[in-house]
Order: sequence, then structure tokens, then C-alpha cells
Amino acid sequence: MLTITLLLAIALANPKPEVKMSVIDGSAPGGPFTLSGSVAAIDRPSDAFRYSFHGSLSAKNLSGKDIVLLVIKMDVTGANKIDINDTEECDYFFASDIFERNGTRTFGEDWGPFGAPKAPVDGRPTRPRAVARVVFAQFADGSTWGDPMAGKSVLSERTLTYSKLRSLAETYQQKGARIFADELNEPSDLAELRNLQRLYTQNGKNAGAVFKRIIRVLENADLHRLNMGVQKP
Repeated sequence: MLTITLLLAIALANPKPEVKMSVIDGSAPGGPFTLSGSVAAIDRPSDAFRYSFHGSLSAKNLSGKDIVLLVIKMDVTGANKIDINDTEECDYFFASDIFERNGTRTFGEDWGPFGAPKAPVDGRPTRPRAVARVVFAQFADGSTWGDPMAGKSVLSERTLTYSKLRSLAETYQQKGARIFADELNEPSDLAELRNLQRLYTQNGKNAGAVFKRIIRVLENADLHRLNMGVQKP
């Protein structure tokens, strides 16, 4: 016991520059998904923001149905003085490709860098541990699995995004490129809108290119709505 305690004290005093952990699948037993992967916790003591993390996660779809939305929670503890509690929302509603049945998708994620906490945190785990779990899924036919509350925010954002895209398309067709550009570049918290704003800037403020992108995105969304039995407004 004394030897183990001494070794632990030495390890804490001389942290490794990188700690790698295999991801533990914490999804509900018997669920239609399996998760695997790894997380690297990186410590660079010479940097002011010394802690960072890189994760690679693979999800296998065993449901027998195509997926349009997957919500995954990741918890990383005990690797250093920073813990990670993150939610990955993978929404394919506006995309032409979806998470196919029996398919596998790989997700990469970086967290940090972070500085050391200003106050000590008591009761933290001392063993590195990375746990991922699927908490919600929506399938291509509109059915769902898991905790509905876990998908509430992304489904709400999807509805807002769909309405905004339709409004932008109508503005371009009825009022022209200049007013369209003004409406497009209004501040927004919607991820798809921010992507379109970047596209507008990167394409030399080409409103026509953005309009074509919006039409493609709406076509994808309308196809998913049709498969779910949702009437087009």
C-alpha cells in the first residue's frame, strides 16, 4: 500500500504531457447504438493555457433505420485539473446525406486550451476516464429514441432555421440581392445561418451563390419532412 501511494504521489507531481483514454460506452443497455473511440488529455506546463483535449468518437447505427439527428454526451474526468462535459448534436436534417442504417460515423472534437482552475476542486476522480453515451436520436421516419428533452434545443433551432431559410429565399426572389444580403447578414445564433454568412464573405459577397445553397438545403429539408410525414408549409 505504501509503494502504491508513493507511486501515485510521484505521478501527480510529474504529470504526463499526454494521457490517452479509451472511450467507455455509457449508453443505455440494449440501445440501438454502440460507441467507441479515444480521448487524449494534453498538458503543456510551460503554456499559460496548459490543458487541452482531443477526442475521436465512432458511432455504429444498429437501429435498422436511417438517422437524421443524434445527440451524444461526453464526460472526461480525472486526466488533469480540467473536466469536460460536452454535448455533440449531429443534425443531418439540412444535409443530403444522413446517418445510414448499419453505418458508422466518426466525429472529431477538440476542447481547450484551458488555464488551471483558480480554486482547488475537491472530490475529483483520480483515475482518467472518458464516457460517451447516446441520449437522443431521431430517425428518418420521424420516430425517436431516448430522452426527448435532450433533443429539444436542436429541434427548436431546426424549426427556426427552416423558417429563416424560407424567408431568405423569398426575399431574394421578391426583393432582390441587396435586401437579401442585408437580411442574410443580420446577427444570428443559428449555426446554418452563420455558415451561409461565411459562404457569402468567402465568395466575394456573391448573393446568388448563397441563394443557390439555400435552395439545395431547403430541398434536403423538405425531403426529410416528407419522409417524416410533415406537410410542407
